[in-house]
Amino acid sequence: MYLDGVYIPRQAGLINSLTDIQTVELLRGPQGTLYGVNTPAGLLNVNTRRPTDEFEGQFSIGRGNFEAHKVSGFISGGLTDNLAGRLTFWDAGNDGHTELVQGGNTNGFNETGVRAKLLWTPSDTAEIEFIIDYTEHETQCCDGEWADISDEALATFDRMATNLGLDRDLVFPSRTGDGFMGRGENINHESFADGDGLEEFQHWGISARADVDVFAEHTLTVVAATRRWDSDQNQENDELGANFSVFPNQIEDQKTYSLEARLASPQDQFFTYLVGAFIYDNDSDFVQQSRLLAPLCLYSRNTEQRVASGAIPDTTEGRSGCEGWWRHDSWTQEWTSLAVFAEATFNFTEQFDVSVGLRATRDDKEAEKDSLQYDAQTPQNDFGANFGTSSFVDDVDNTETTWSATARYFFEESPIMLFARVAKGYKSPGINARPIRFDTIPRTFGPEESINVEVGMKSLFWNDRALLNLTLYQNNFEDLQQIAANPQADPTGALGTFVQNAGELEHKGVELEYQLLLTDWLTVSGSAAYLDSEYKEFRGTPCARAGFHDVPADPINPALCDQTGLPATYAPELRHNTTIAVRFPLGDTNMEWFAQWSAIYTDELDTAADKDIRAFRDELWLHDVAFGIDGPDDKWEIRGWVKNATDREYIYFGVDSSVSGNIGTRGSFFHYLGNPRTYGLDFTYNL
Repeated sequence: MYLDGVYIPRQAGLINSLTDIQTVELLRGPQGTLYGVNTPAGLLNVNTRRPTDEFEGQFSIGRGNFEAHKVSGFISGGLTDNLAGRLTFWDAGNDGHTELVQGGNTNGFNETGVRAKLLWTPSDTAEIEFIIDYTEHETQCCDGEWADISDEALATFDRMATNLGLDRDLVFPSRTGDGFMGRGENINHESFADGDGLEEFQHWGISARADVDVFAEHTLTVVAATRRWDSDQNQENDELGANFSVFPNQIEDQKTYSLEARLASPQDQFFTYLVGAFIYDNDSDFVQQSRLLAPLCLYSRNTEQRVASGAIPDTTEGRSGCEGWWRHDSWTQEWTSLAVFAEATFNFTEQFDVSVGLRATRDDKEAEKDSLQYDAQTPQNDFGANFGTSSFVDDVDNTETTWSATARYFFEESPIMLFARVAKGYKSPGINARPIRFDTIPRTFGPEESINVEVGMKSLFWNDRALLNLTLYQNNFEDLQQIAANPQADPTGALGTFVQNAGELEHKGVELEYQLLLTDWLTVSGSAAYLDSEYKEFRGTPCARAGFHDVPADPINPALCDQTGLPATYAPELRHNTTIAVRFPLGDTNMEWFAQWSAIYTDELDTAADKDIRAFRDELWLHDVAFGIDGPDDKWEIRGWVKNATDREYIYFGVDSSVSGNIGTRGSFFHYLGNPRTYGLDFTYNL
């Protein structure tokens, strides 16, 4: 993601707060010859509105169900003859779409942010823009629902409820004929979790961009930026109404610095070019503390095994030794990326041009991990000893050259453009420095490369009342960097994540985008996409639990799987959406009423990287509706809206139950659902 020309390494806190936006571009395929950090598959390029010399402003307020609220607005205008400013602000949140069995809601958020821009034009040949933004975000996350409750989990819940005197139906889920094969609780946006999971983060950045005309009508562009992302997370994964374990004070800080310089030739000649250099530095720090909690750890699987072996007495005092800190992990990483790039364009005619680009990149990363177990302080709690890896220092480096070539043809008499593009992409290698488990998990992963080929057409027809864009493409990824879950061979049965290289992945498909202004009051728009996704080679992958996947075993290591021939995660074969919008005058007034309906279809897909069938999502239809009134001269607007109007329940993603090997719920599975029906009313006033 790029925001106002600056690469954003952590997108949290910016995706939801995209306020006062000028343009959003989704560029498929490698873009690394022009954009800062290499982009092997594509990028989202967002530009916010610039300051204006004339005064303008807007204020918007909205309310919705689940106590949803939002306030946003901006003011912009000239400050002096050559200085203009723009101030944007927002505040939004809700109480959460998931109801807690013990009362209250969860999975909600609150977010506040501000962005300020100054545009200084010291002369006719120079322009400088300063931007500062700050976002503060708090989310209660992420509580799921028991989609599959194993026999071991049922026995564990019964044992804990009996021995601890807990209300079985209030603290623990039961099979209620819903979920996977009728083995889960009711999947209905209701969770047994206690809602203690919390994440707070601050995201801010400062950037400056200068465009200066230099020699012979050349333009020099310099973009300098620094960004910081600070997070403090209190995470629970047991999804129960009493405590077993917690990962408190997971603190993560990321500091980034970037500097990009580009020199562009005049554009109105046969041969044009652009040359530049890019420097990027990222410093990351992460701390994770882990703690077992009473009362549930007193009768967990781990404690029961200790009692059975005679390691601890079968008393409340003896069992209470389970409580306490058991692991402290921290890591730091330094990443420096240097690149030089160039692009040349040959304008053979006014209708036909060809561009070629070249980029050379050098990446250096070094990570240091420290791991401390607290067995000395709590000798009866060796839970941390089950989680493998010790401290280490590691580094990776790589130099890569990428390229691109694009040809375009513009029809002389019609607004139609044909294009063809081929490009190589690259993603730097990395280090699995977060808390990982067991030496079978590699500490490092290699670079990712991609080749993208696409041909297509962009066009306007019917006196510019019809837009039609068509693209055929093929992406081939070599050594794809794939997030994976720990192998089933993990003897604790506990899960975590790491990055591995996934061999070869091929994506090929076709995308269609259209917009039809059928009358002055009726517009139909939409898009459709077909995707053929297939791993050409992906061996040694983590397996879902036995009985919950149909992926073949790896021929070399049968404890792992072979996903060769299968599609990637979140790769539906078919997607399409259609929007119908109408707009009419409101009687004899100078106001208008409007209404809009959207239908979004997504084909069936896998939501878990290990292909666990319990995370498989069927085909999905969602429907959104909006309606309202525009005041005279667009001075104000009242808009009502409904999202997921049919209240369709669907899986957003699914995961095997965390810390399952020690709590005693092995084989269970959680579902995290997409949002239920939400609705609200917004009012916007233009100053």
